Amino acid sequence: PVDVLGIARAANIRVVRNSLANRLSTGEKGKALTNGRDWIIIYDDTQPVTVCRFTLAHELGHVFLGHDLKYAKYAGIQEFAGKGKSEQQADAFAVRLLCPACILHSLNLTTAEQIADACRVPLDVAARRANRMRELNKRNQFFTSPLEKEVYENFRTYLSDHRHCHQK
Repeated sequence: PVDVLGIARAANIRVVRNSLANRLSTGEKGKALTNGRDWIIIYDDTQPVTVCRFTLAHELGHVFLGHDLKYAKYAGIQEFAGKGKSEQQADAFAVRLLCPACILHSLNLTTAEQIADACRVPLDVAARRANRMRELNKRNQFFTSPLEKEVYENFRTYLSDHRHCHQK
């Protein structure tokens, strides 16, 4: 239910399909570039929608988390350095953005398949989130932080419309 393109638009980040830009290397799913003022995210639009959504969320993570930049092969353009820790952080950002724990808990989504379907993410991403949800459900510490309560409020309409669709 998360509108990744809407988030990019709201942050004034331009999103471009690689089929138009032709800037990604073989095997590269996406990259965020800046000229120091404006941001652009290029993504591999030949990938399934679930992968594209995760890629865009991952690249937004790099931007919003302020990861280290390096100069790209284009004059005056910088891109993220692609170091291990920053990649893990961008992945974690993407998972949390696309699959908020309090919403999965509210909808009682526990399997990778349920999470992948509801959040439109790749199955491997959903499997990692399902594993994490098992741990979080054991603790049962949901709705304790103000941020989590705010996330829940932002999804209130979605939850009332979809709770019956996901619970079995």
